[in-house]
Amino acid sequence: MSVPAPEPPQPPGTRPVFVAHATYRHRRMRDAAALLPILGALLFALPLLWLGQNGGAARTSHVMIYVFAVWAGLVILSAVITRILGSGAAPQSATDDEGAADTRHS
Repeated sequence: MSVPAPEPPQPPGTRPVFVAHATYRHRRMRDAAALLPILGALLFALPLLWLGQNGGAARTSHVMIYVFAVWAGLVILSAVITRILGSGAAPQSATDDEGAADTRHS
């Protein structure tokens, strides 16, 4: 039996790409979309920690402005993520790894 020869080391900066860049970005955008409700819940709960003057409750007007600003920001952020995901920049599932390096060994 013969032992296969080890593969020669690759020069730095030429590492193989395991997933196509478009697929990687598309997956990260899906992850961001999935985490958006958690971010929203944390931001909406933040005014509960606010203290007003003399240790009392925070002013309702300030809290309502903050809640509206967070709501508007979440709407804009979700619209941007939806537009990026809907642009079709990533390949479909059948060709999900098209353009990726072949990492199979013979």
